[in-house]
Amino acid sequence: AKLMKVLDKNFDKFELYAQRNILRIPAHVDPSGSLPEAWLQDCSTSATEEDEAVLDAELADLRRKIQRTQYTKQAIQHKLDE
Repeated sequence: AKLMKVLDKNFDKFELYAQRNILRIPAHVDPSGSLPEAWLQDCSTSATEEDEAVLDAELADLRRKIQRTQYTKQAIQHKLDE
């Protein structure tokens, strides 16, 4: 019973913290979730084929790095398990 009382009290504190600091929507933010027109107009969607090729190369390089890291992690984990 005492444990539940302590848990309830601490959860109430967390709930208040979350409402005040995490879930609060600042006054300057539109709660509807729509983006301001000015921001939408500033976004450029005219990527060239060269831009896309550069991004594709970067993505491929990052995927290779992730695979190498995962392989290294598995090898280390295997050695630790032995």
